[in-house]
Amino acid sequence: MIKLFNKGIRRQIIAPMIITMICAMGIIYSFLIYKNESNIIDSSVVFAKNNIDQYLTIRKYYTSNVIDKVLKYSDLEVNVELINNPKSIPLPATMIHDLSDLLREKRSKIKLNLYSNYPFPNRLNRVLDKFERDSLLFLEKNPKGTFFKREIYESKDSVRVVIADVLSDNTCVSCHNSLKNTPKNDWNLYDVRGALEIIVPIEEIVENNFKNTIQTVVLLFLILFISIFIIYLTINNKLLISIERISTFVNNIKSGNLNDTLEISQDNELQSLSVNVNSMKISLKNTLNLLNDENKTRKKAEDDLFSLNEKLEDTIYNRTIELKKQNKELKKTVRRLETTQDDLNKSEKMANLGELVGGITHEINTPLGISITTASYIQKITNDLEEIYNKQDMSEEDFEEFLQNNKENIKNILASLNRVSITLNSFRDIALDQVIEEKRDFFIHRYLDEVLIALRHKTKKYKHKILVNIDESIVINSYPGYFYQIFTNLINNSYLHAFEEIEEGEILITINKHDDYLELIYSDNGSGIEADKTNDIFKEYYTTKRGTGGTGLGLGIINNLITNELKGSIKIDKEYKNGLKYIIIIPTK
Repeated sequence: MIKLFNKGIRRQIIAPMIITMICAMGIIYSFLIYKNESNIIDSSVVFAKNNIDQYLTIRKYYTSNVIDKVLKYSDLEVNVELINNPKSIPLPATMIHDLSDLLREKRSKIKLNLYSNYPFPNRLNRVLDKFERDSLLFLEKNPKGTFFKREIYESKDSVRVVIADVLSDNTCVSCHNSLKNTPKNDWNLYDVRGALEIIVPIEEIVENNFKNTIQTVVLLFLILFISIFIIYLTINNKLLISIERISTFVNNIKSGNLNDTLEISQDNELQSLSVNVNSMKISLKNTLNLLNDENKTRKKAEDDLFSLNEKLEDTIYNRTIELKKQNKELKKTVRRLETTQDDLNKSEKMANLGELVGGITHEINTPLGISITTASYIQKITNDLEEIYNKQDMSEEDFEEFLQNNKENIKNILASLNRVSITLNSFRDIALDQVIEEKRDFFIHRYLDEVLIALRHKTKKYKHKILVNIDESIVINSYPGYFYQIFTNLINNSYLHAFEEIEEGEILITINKHDDYLELIYSDNGSGIEADKTNDIFKEYYTTKRGTGGTGLGLGIINNLITNELKGSIKIDKEYKNGLKYIIIIPTK
């Protein structure tokens, strides 16, 4: 478990998973809270509208079956004032107000309100709150609409829902226009008399929703955590342990331990890599043994020379001829030592190739993981088919489905392994060019492709594009290692400086071959550079990013390689206004 938090592939694999899981939990939690509260509000609105419809139905029934008959067949009167007036019955609106008061007395959670811009005299002292005033303005413009809002009402989280109180019956219109104390006597049919409001408290529902959401998020967290742990165990057992063994073995070689042998029993590229590392170890060991032998020979020759010098005064004449012979042998020995020293330098450069293992493992991690997962799946379906076969329950459809799945999965494995092979070959070629500064023929387009593959672990983090305009048939005789440094420094310079505030930049690399020189044009559409700084840009240690990642070495290295090593020239196209453009001329003869 401690290894999980150390720097390395394990943390690079598990950290994004954990961060993604935490972010996902936060998003899910926020979404559930938002969605459930929205549903609570919508449900409360529907509930309130249904209640209001019921009250309106009761009022309509009261109007048609009570008010009309009372006015026609009795001496009772319909009035707002009922106190001290035994022969009065309430108006329909007064009945609604009385029901609202009754609900308040019963301490009902659901509250009912009826209010208007034209209240009767007995309600003139009532002050409408902001919600009630806003609802009346809304309903005057939208008589058939519904006005609702979530707010704190009487210290409780509630949803207030209002619809228009419309004069939908001629009896209501006549009654309101004929009353003595009516605030308005010019009402018409379907006028908005006021507003009917239902207040639904949702505090308990929201609290229960919060508890349910917490339980759901905890359950999802446990499921994701277990899944990530299983994935980590699989990758660790199948891949990371073998990579650690390779890394430890290479470190032992660097420490001087050349007696051990690396053994990887997996049937994949890691086994091939172990064979190559063992071969490199054997070659290095043989070279060191040869060096030790040569050192012994040199020490013996030096001892003989020292002895001859001591006796030189007494034996100079007699040993002159013998001394010449010794000198000849010594010169031959020195030449052999120089040759051996060159071989040692080459061996040391080969030993440095071990440092590229980290870059290789970074690029091949994903395709190897896909191959291992797919192979495990093939093993599973094979075991399932074998079980069906042993039970003599296998059908032709089962066998055909097995064959089809195998074809698709083997195709995926081959594609992933091919990607690993391409990556390894690119790293091998480029690493050798850096260690062995040898002039050779090579296809410049193909070599640039290998450079871009080597840089992919850096460039794939961004959305920038690298476009190549090179004839694939162009072959040059030069030092490919120098071109690698030129391309990588130019691309790194664009990513660090030109695209600092650009999300999707574009680089164009064009190469044209002429009779006696190669023309390389490199341009980007980045931020460019001020005209007064173009003369300083190729100076060593000049940078505009001092302290933030810039060293000032990139363009200085490029200028030295092109002018001193390749005998060419580099300049900036000052007329190019869309970023920065380099024109590089390299002689080919």
